Amino acid sequence: MGGYEAGGPHTGPPGGDAAGGDGAGHPAESELRGSEVLLRAIVENAYDTIAVFDKRGHFVYASPNHQDVFGWRVEELLGRSSLDYVHPDDHRRITRAFDAAGERSAPGESTFRWRCSDGSYRWIESTARAHSNAEGEPRVVTVSRDITERRQAQERLRQAKRVEEIGLLAGGIAHDFNNLLATILGNASLALASMPEGEERDYV
Repeated sequence: MGGYEAGGPHTGPPGGDAAGGDGAGHPAESELRGSEVLLRAIVENAYDTIAVFDKRGHFVYASPNHQDVFGWRVEELLGRSSLDYVHPDDHRRITRAFDAAGERSAPGESTFRWRCSDGSYRWIESTARAHSNAEGEPRVVTVSRDITERRQAQERLRQAKRVEEIGLLAGGIAHDFNNLLATILGNASLALASMPEGEERDYV
């Protein structure tokens, strides 16, 4: 991803112009350019947002679809800290996840809230992995997906289950109360039947 970091994508052939200026490069150069074009097409048309951060957690690359998903233009992100966009309650967790991603080769996953340009927050599921750019500088690559609708659906399901559980509990309590009331009335009837006729019985 080093060729796509801040400062603009590398568009010319590696190492300068082709020898002789006739535009015919070496096969390896042509293959590299083709790979770059393919990679750019994949990144710029992916549903997930892709970002590259330096060791301080600052953006050095952001895929163009950040604007479609979160409303931020790429130039508004580059050079900024990722924590500027993470919900304050998630800062500590994300800092730990970012540090852990930079220390291991295996990808790490985290879920957090990301601030959109309109001030709202979206739930994000992100995978982060460490790598080095062409100059050997440490980088962390993240691939993130908006899971807000999924979280909302899960919350609605939890609420429905909670209401169902409350209904079952209330039904059980009502059943027990009816049984207790039936016992009380039954004992009262027996007591009334055993009482002699008279004024006291009229008050029972």
